[in-house]
Amino acid sequence: MKRERAGFERFFMSVLLIALLVVLLPALQTEAAQTASTMQTDVDRLVRAAESVAGTWPSQPPPAIPEVAIVARHSIAVVPLLMALLSDDPHAERDRKRWKVQQQVALTLSQIYSESQHCGRTYCDGDSPERIGRVRAGWLNVIASDKEMQALSFRELLDRFKMEKVSWRQFEIARALAVANDRGAIAELEVWLTHDDRHLRGNVAFVLGRLGDPRGFETIAAILTDRSTRSTGQGIPAGNWTVQAQIRADRYYAAHLLGHLKDPRGVDLLIPLLNDEEVDYIVPWSLAEIGDRRGIGPLVAQTDRDDPSLRVLAIGALERLKARDALPRLRQLLGDNRRSSLGDRTTVADAAKRAIAVLSQLP
Repeated sequence: MKRERAGFERFFMSVLLIALLVVLLPALQTEAAQTASTMQTDVDRLVRAAESVAGTWPSQPPPAIPEVAIVARHSIAVVPLLMALLSDDPHAERDRKRWKVQQQVALTLSQIYSESQHCGRTYCDGDSPERIGRVRAGWLNVIASDKEMQALSFRELLDRFKMEKVSWRQFEIARALAVANDRGAIAELEVWLTHDDRHLRGNVAFVLGRLGDPRGFETIAAILTDRSTRSTGQGIPAGNWTVQAQIRADRYYAAHLLGHLKDPRGVDLLIPLLNDEEVDYIVPWSLAEIGDRRGIGPLVAQTDRDDPSLRVLAIGALERLKARDALPRLRQLLGDNRRSSLGDRTTVADAAKRAIAVLSQLP
């Protein structure tokens, strides 16, 4: 009797499961189809808007149109549709409409993967054909690396982090560990908070900080003020090592990590460093990464410094902070045609022009 009852219960549950699938599957399929349709519609809208963009942007990426943020919200699901719009053609700039589309698609990918929008990662007007032809391949590498990291288990990420001694490669793993959000990493990594190599120490501090351990922020802050003697670390070109150069490189890296950590307390540490010649080139980027509007006033003041590189860096940060109140000062800089010594050597005027175009679109 019990055996017959058990058999009946299994049969009943099977029938119930089939009934549920009959009801739910069409709804799920419809939802998936609607999502795919919405993505395609948003991408089509991006294409049409990009084709009508006016203006040229030598030595820097163009301003992102509003449709970029809309498409980027679909995250990695929309990436195949975007990659289909990119080309390996080194002379892609000749087809102006397609060129404008590729520019905006690369900016969208930059938002999805939190990548820098520099020339070579994005398409810049007047760039060399060799670099234009490598943009798509560069994005394929980014996508492949991201997939590899996502496929690793927490244990595999932690083991790989411990084995990697090159700071920039280790930091990529640190970001994946932070996303994994497993506080089990704290007990295994805390011993590295006193590592003699400040770059590796900082990477561990970044992970702990993202996991909510107060020692993370405190350790990065301490590296900024640490001028003690140390052995050879990272961040120094071969053959140019001195203790002072190592201290400068370690402090610069710490200021950079504060941007990645995105802790608002970092603003109070960074603002005074705008006038510190050892780290002032990285501070505007970190302030923009944190996204706190307290940085706007000091960054506007930074454009008063008679250094085109610092002006371009400050302008870029003000643009990313959506600082519409900086527009009057930016218009004053349109006559400064000096070039930055960094990156693609954008002029102050061109950087201001781009920032004005972006900020003027904001409500």
